[in-house]
Amino acid sequence: MRRRTYLATATATGVALAGCAELGWNGSNTEPDERATDTPPPLEGRRNRNDRRLFRLRRVVGGRRTGVAGRRRVRRRTVSSPRGRRRTRTPARRFVPRLPARRGTGSLQFDGGDESIHDEALPLLEEYGYSATAFVPTDPIRASAGHDGDRLTESQLETLADAGWTIGSDTANGRLLPDLDPDERAAQLTDAREWLENEGHGDGARFVSYPAGRYDAASLDLVDETYDLGFAAGQPVQGRVVDAARYPRAVDPEAPEALLERTADLGGITVLCYHGLAGDAVDRFEETMTYLDALVAEGDLEVAGPETLASEYAETE
Repeated sequence: MRRRTYLATATATGVALAGCAELGWNGSNTEPDERATDTPPPLEGRRNRNDRRLFRLRRVVGGRRTGVAGRRRVRRRTVSSPRGRRRTRTPARRFVPRLPARRGTGSLQFDGGDESIHDEALPLLEEYGYSATAFVPTDPIRASAGHDGDRLTESQLETLADAGWTIGSDTANGRLLPDLDPDERAAQLTDAREWLENEGHGDGARFVSYPAGRYDAASLDLVDETYDLGFAAGQPVQGRVVDAARYPRAVDPEAPEALLERTADLGGITVLCYHGLAGDAVDRFEETMTYLDALVAEGDLEVAGPETLASEYAETE
Protein backbone atom coordinates (compact mmCIF):
# COMPACT_ATOMS: atom_id res chain seq x y z
CA MET A 1 0.00 0.00 0.00
CA ARG A 2 1.34 3.40 -0.94
CA ARG A 3 0.23 6.67 0.55
CA ARG A 4 1.15 10.27 0.51
CA THR A 5 2.44 11.97 3.58
CA TYR A 6 3.11 15.57 4.12
CA LEU A 7 5.79 17.93 5.24
CA ALA A 8 5.14 21.50 6.32
CA THR A 9 8.35 23.53 6.41
CA ALA A 10 9.04 26.91 8.06
CA THR A 11 11.54 29.43 6.76
CA ALA A 12 13.67 29.76 9.87
CA THR A 13 16.32 31.89 8.16
CA GLY A 14 13.74 34.46 7.09
CA VAL A 15 12.37 34.66 10.61
CA ALA A 16 15.85 35.21 12.01
CA LEU A 17 16.62 37.95 9.46
CA ALA A 18 13.32 39.65 10.19
CA GLY A 19 14.20 39.71 13.86
CA CYS A 20 17.55 41.28 13.05
CA ALA A 21 15.87 43.84 10.82
CA GLU A 22 13.65 44.89 13.69
CA LEU A 23 16.85 45.71 15.60
CA GLY A 24 18.10 47.79 12.71
CA TRP A 25 20.70 45.36 11.38
CA ASN A 26 20.90 45.24 7.60
CA GLY A 27 23.08 42.16 7.32
CA SER A 28 26.46 43.88 7.51
CA ASN A 29 29.01 43.08 10.21
CA THR A 30 28.23 46.20 12.24
CA GLU A 31 26.44 47.02 15.45
CA PRO A 32 22.64 47.35 15.19
CA ASP A 33 21.44 50.93 14.78
CA GLU A 34 19.13 51.57 17.71
CA ARG A 35 17.72 54.62 15.93
CA ALA A 36 16.36 52.60 13.05
CA THR A 37 12.58 52.84 12.98
CA ASP A 38 11.68 51.32 9.60
CA THR A 39 9.39 48.34 10.01
CA PRO A 40 10.55 45.39 7.92
CA PRO A 41 8.08 44.08 5.35
CA PRO A 42 6.01 41.16 6.61
CA LEU A 43 7.29 37.72 5.78
CA GLU A 44 5.36 35.88 3.13
CA GLY A 45 2.82 33.76 4.93
CA ARG A 46 2.80 35.78 8.19
CA ARG A 47 -0.65 36.80 9.30
CA ASN A 48 -2.38 38.45 12.17
CA ARG A 49 -5.19 36.99 14.23
CA ASN A 50 -7.86 38.45 11.95
CA ASP A 51 -6.33 37.05 8.80
CA ARG A 52 -7.67 33.48 8.61
CA ARG A 53 -5.68 32.37 5.60
CA LEU A 54 -3.47 29.33 5.69
CA PHE A 55 0.23 29.94 6.08
CA ARG A 56 2.02 29.75 2.74
CA LEU A 57 4.04 26.58 2.75
CA ARG A 58 7.14 26.06 0.72
CA ARG A 59 9.18 23.28 -0.77
CA VAL A 60 12.79 23.21 -1.86
CA VAL A 61 13.69 21.92 -5.31
CA GLY A 62 17.32 21.94 -6.30
CA GLY A 63 18.12 24.43 -3.55
CA ARG A 64 15.39 26.81 -4.72
CA ARG A 65 12.26 27.59 -2.67
CA THR A 66 8.90 27.59 -4.40
CA GLY A 67 5.48 28.76 -3.28
CA VAL A 68 3.92 25.35 -2.84
CA ALA A 69 3.81 23.00 0.06
CA GLY A 70 6.07 19.99 0.13
CA ARG A 71 4.18 16.76 0.51
CA ARG A 72 6.06 13.47 0.96
CA ARG A 73 5.02 9.89 1.22
CA VAL A 74 6.66 7.35 3.49
CA ARG A 75 8.61 4.55 1.86
CA ARG A 76 10.19 1.55 3.53
CA ARG A 77 13.71 0.59 2.67
CA THR A 78 16.18 -1.98 3.95
CA VAL A 79 19.44 -0.72 5.42
CA SER A 80 22.49 -2.56 6.69
CA SER A 81 24.00 -1.98 10.09
CA PRO A 82 26.48 -3.78 12.37
CA ARG A 83 23.45 -5.50 13.91
CA GLY A 84 22.20 -6.78 10.58
CA ARG A 85 19.64 -5.71 8.03
CA ARG A 86 16.52 -3.93 9.15
CA ARG A 87 13.62 -2.07 7.60
CA THR A 88 13.07 1.61 8.25
CA ARG A 89 10.36 4.09 7.38
CA THR A 90 11.91 6.93 5.38
CA PRO A 91 10.20 9.69 3.39
CA ALA A 92 10.44 9.44 -0.38
CA ARG A 93 11.44 12.61 -2.19
CA ARG A 94 8.19 13.19 -3.98
CA PHE A 95 6.42 16.52 -3.93
CA VAL A 96 3.02 17.64 -5.17
CA PRO A 97 1.36 21.09 -5.20
CA ARG A 98 -0.18 22.29 -1.96
CA LEU A 99 -3.91 22.48 -1.44
CA PRO A 100 -5.50 25.92 -1.83
CA ALA A 101 -6.15 28.01 1.26
CA ARG A 102 -9.33 26.97 3.06
CA ARG A 103 -11.21 27.45 6.27
CA GLY A 104 -10.44 25.35 9.32
CA THR A 105 -11.58 21.74 9.53
CA GLY A 106 -12.82 19.89 12.59
CA SER A 107 -13.57 16.20 12.91
CA LEU A 108 -15.41 14.35 15.70
CA GLN A 109 -14.57 10.84 16.88
CA PHE A 110 -15.46 8.40 19.66
CA ASP A 111 -13.29 5.49 20.77
CA GLY A 112 -14.09 2.29 22.63
CA GLY A 113 -17.63 1.49 21.49
CA ASP A 114 -19.36 2.62 24.70
CA GLU A 115 -23.17 2.54 24.53
CA SER A 116 -23.34 6.21 25.51
CA ILE A 117 -22.14 7.02 22.00
CA HIS A 118 -25.56 5.92 20.75
CA ASP A 119 -27.62 7.11 23.72
CA GLU A 120 -26.02 10.53 24.30
CA ALA A 121 -23.75 11.64 21.44
CA LEU A 122 -25.99 10.60 18.54
CA PRO A 123 -29.13 12.57 19.50
CA LEU A 124 -27.09 15.60 20.47
CA LEU A 125 -25.19 15.71 17.18
CA GLU A 126 -28.40 15.15 15.23
CA GLU A 127 -29.73 18.40 16.72
CA TYR A 128 -26.86 20.24 15.07
CA GLY A 129 -26.83 18.20 11.88
CA TYR A 130 -23.37 16.69 12.37
CA SER A 131 -22.08 13.15 12.26
CA ALA A 132 -18.99 11.57 13.79
CA THR A 133 -16.81 8.48 13.66
CA ALA A 134 -17.21 5.61 16.11
CA PHE A 135 -14.10 3.44 16.43
CA VAL A 136 -15.26 0.16 17.94
CA PRO A 137 -13.51 -2.99 19.17
CA THR A 138 -15.35 -5.53 17.08
CA ASP A 139 -15.25 -8.59 19.37
CA PRO A 140 -17.20 -6.99 22.30
CA ILE A 141 -19.99 -5.68 20.04
CA ARG A 142 -23.20 -7.20 21.39
CA ALA A 143 -25.67 -9.05 19.22
CA SER A 144 -28.58 -7.39 21.08
CA ALA A 145 -29.33 -5.19 24.08
CA GLY A 146 -30.28 -8.31 26.03
CA HIS A 147 -26.64 -9.35 26.26
CA ASP A 148 -24.68 -8.18 29.28
CA GLY A 149 -22.30 -5.28 28.92
CA ASP A 150 -22.20 -1.60 28.05
CA ARG A 151 -20.81 -1.81 24.54
CA LEU A 152 -22.74 -0.92 21.43
CA THR A 153 -24.99 -3.49 19.82
CA GLU A 154 -25.07 -4.44 16.15
CA SER A 155 -28.42 -2.67 15.83
CA GLN A 156 -27.02 0.51 17.40
CA LEU A 157 -24.13 0.46 14.97
CA GLU A 158 -26.64 0.29 12.14
CA THR A 159 -28.48 3.28 13.60
CA LEU A 160 -25.25 5.27 13.76
CA ALA A 161 -24.38 4.33 10.18
CA ASP A 162 -27.87 5.31 8.97
CA ALA A 163 -27.35 8.72 10.60
CA GLY A 164 -24.23 9.27 8.51
CA TRP A 165 -21.65 8.12 11.03
CA THR A 166 -18.49 6.29 10.03
CA ILE A 167 -17.89 2.99 11.85
CA GLY A 168 -14.15 2.33 12.14
CA SER A 169 -11.82 -0.12 13.85
CA ASP A 170 -10.59 0.04 17.42
CA THR A 171 -8.93 -3.33 16.69
CA ALA A 172 -10.61 -6.67 17.48
CA ASN A 173 -10.80 -6.32 21.27
CA GLY A 174 -8.95 -3.12 22.15
CA ARG A 175 -5.77 -4.73 23.47
CA LEU A 176 -2.65 -2.59 23.45
CA LEU A 177 -0.80 -3.41 20.23
CA PRO A 178 2.79 -3.02 21.58
CA ASP A 179 2.05 -5.67 24.23
CA LEU A 180 1.21 -8.36 21.66
CA ASP A 181 3.39 -10.77 19.74
CA PRO A 182 3.53 -10.31 15.94
CA ASP A 183 0.80 -12.83 15.13
CA GLU A 184 -1.61 -11.47 17.74
CA ARG A 185 -0.93 -7.91 16.64
CA ALA A 186 -1.66 -8.73 13.02
CA ALA A 187 -4.84 -10.59 13.97
CA GLN A 188 -6.11 -7.64 16.01
CA LEU A 189 -5.87 -5.39 12.97
CA THR A 190 -6.92 -7.69 10.15
CA ASP A 191 -9.78 -9.44 11.99
CA ALA A 192 -11.36 -6.12 12.93
CA ARG A 193 -11.24 -4.82 9.37
CA GLU A 194 -12.68 -8.07 8.03
CA TRP A 195 -15.56 -7.95 10.55
CA LEU A 196 -16.43 -4.37 9.62
CA GLU A 197 -16.43 -5.18 5.93
CA ASN A 198 -18.64 -8.24 6.46
CA GLU A 199 -21.10 -6.18 8.51
CA GLY A 200 -21.48 -3.57 5.78
CA HIS A 201 -19.14 -0.94 7.22
CA GLY A 202 -16.60 -1.13 4.42
CA ASP A 203 -16.04 2.63 4.23
CA GLY A 204 -15.13 2.86 7.91
CA ALA A 205 -13.05 -0.31 7.75
CA ARG A 206 -10.34 1.79 6.10
CA PHE A 207 -9.63 3.60 9.38
CA VAL A 208 -8.29 2.48 12.74
CA SER A 209 -7.74 4.00 16.16
CA TYR A 210 -4.84 2.80 18.30
CA PRO A 211 -6.23 1.50 21.62
CA ALA A 212 -5.22 3.97 24.34
CA GLY A 213 -3.17 5.75 21.66
CA ARG A 214 -0.37 3.21 22.09
CA TYR A 215 1.75 2.00 19.19
CA ASP A 216 5.27 0.93 18.29
CA ALA A 217 7.22 0.64 15.04
CA ALA A 218 5.75 -2.77 14.23
CA SER A 219 2.22 -1.46 14.84
CA LEU A 220 2.81 1.48 12.53
CA ASP A 221 4.02 -0.81 9.76
CA LEU A 222 0.99 -3.08 10.07
CA VAL A 223 -1.46 -0.20 10.14
CA ASP A 224 0.27 1.31 7.12
CA GLU A 225 -0.28 -1.96 5.25
CA THR A 226 -3.84 -2.65 6.46
CA TYR A 227 -5.57 0.74 6.76
CA ASP A 228 -5.72 4.08 5.01
CA LEU A 229 -5.39 6.17 8.17
CA GLY A 230 -4.36 5.34 11.74
CA PHE A 231 -5.46 7.76 14.46
CA ALA A 232 -3.45 8.34 17.62
CA ALA A 233 -2.99 11.09 20.17
CA GLY A 234 -0.97 14.11 19.15
CA GLN A 235 -0.89 17.84 18.59
CA PRO A 236 -4.13 19.42 17.35
CA VAL A 237 -4.46 22.20 14.77
CA GLN A 238 -1.99 20.60 12.40
CA GLY A 239 -1.78 21.40 8.71
CA ARG A 240 -0.51 18.25 7.08
CA VAL A 241 0.16 14.86 8.56
CA VAL A 242 3.71 13.57 8.44
CA ASP A 243 2.61 9.93 8.51
CA ALA A 244 -0.85 8.70 7.54
CA ALA A 245 -0.45 5.78 9.96
CA ARG A 246 -0.14 8.29 12.82
CA TYR A 247 -2.84 10.90 12.33
CA PRO A 248 -2.84 13.24 15.36
CA ARG A 249 -5.90 14.20 17.37
CA ALA A 250 -6.88 15.70 20.72
CA VAL A 251 -8.18 12.90 22.96
CA ASP A 252 -10.67 13.87 25.69
CA PRO A 253 -9.57 17.52 25.38
CA GLU A 254 -9.80 19.78 28.42
CA ALA A 255 -10.26 23.00 26.43
CA PRO A 256 -11.89 22.01 23.13
CA GLU A 257 -13.32 25.48 22.43
CA ALA A 258 -9.84 26.99 22.45
CA LEU A 259 -8.65 24.31 20.02
CA LEU A 260 -11.58 24.95 17.69
CA GLU A 261 -11.01 28.71 17.79
CA ARG A 262 -7.36 28.26 16.99
CA THR A 263 -8.24 25.87 14.18
CA ALA A 264 -10.59 28.41 12.64
CA ASP A 265 -8.00 31.15 13.12
CA LEU A 266 -5.13 29.25 11.49
CA GLY A 267 -7.12 27.33 8.91
CA GLY A 268 -5.76 24.01 10.16
CA ILE A 269 -7.25 20.64 11.07
CA THR A 270 -8.21 19.38 14.52
CA VAL A 271 -9.70 16.01 15.40
CA LEU A 272 -11.55 15.84 18.74
CA CYS A 273 -11.86 12.34 20.20
CA TYR A 274 -13.93 11.19 23.19
CA HIS A 275 -14.32 7.89 25.07
CA GLY A 276 -18.05 8.06 25.60
CA LEU A 277 -20.22 10.58 27.44
CA ALA A 278 -21.63 10.37 30.96
CA GLY A 279 -22.66 12.78 33.71
CA ASP A 280 -21.24 16.29 33.39
CA ALA A 281 -19.40 15.26 30.24
CA VAL A 282 -22.71 15.33 28.35
CA ASP A 283 -23.34 18.99 29.18
CA ARG A 284 -19.73 19.84 28.47
CA PHE A 285 -19.90 18.17 25.07
CA GLU A 286 -23.09 20.06 24.25
CA GLU A 287 -21.35 23.35 25.07
CA THR A 288 -18.52 22.39 22.73
CA MET A 289 -20.94 21.56 19.92
CA THR A 290 -22.71 24.89 20.40
CA TYR A 291 -19.37 26.66 20.05
CA LEU A 292 -18.39 24.56 17.03
CA ASP A 293 -21.74 25.29 15.36
CA ALA A 294 -21.21 29.03 15.80
CA LEU A 295 -17.83 28.82 14.04
CA VAL A 296 -19.42 26.83 11.22
CA ALA A 297 -22.23 29.40 10.89
CA GLU A 298 -19.63 32.16 10.61
CA GLY A 299 -17.93 30.29 7.78
CA ASP A 300 -14.71 29.86 9.76
CA LEU A 301 -14.90 26.09 10.24
CA GLU A 302 -16.25 22.99 8.54
CA VAL A 303 -16.87 19.52 9.97
CA ALA A 304 -15.49 16.55 8.04
CA GLY A 305 -15.11 12.81 8.52
CA PRO A 306 -12.09 10.56 7.99
CA GLU A 307 -13.09 9.97 4.37
CA THR A 308 -12.40 13.64 3.65
CA LEU A 309 -9.15 13.58 5.60
CA ALA A 310 -8.03 10.51 3.63
CA SER A 311 -9.03 11.81 0.22
CA GLU A 312 -7.42 15.21 0.66
CA TYR A 313 -4.42 14.38 2.84
CA ALA A 314 -3.40 10.85 1.89
CA GLU A 315 -2.96 8.67 -1.18
CA THR A 316 -3.69 4.95 -1.20
CA GLU A 317 -3.44 2.20 -3.78
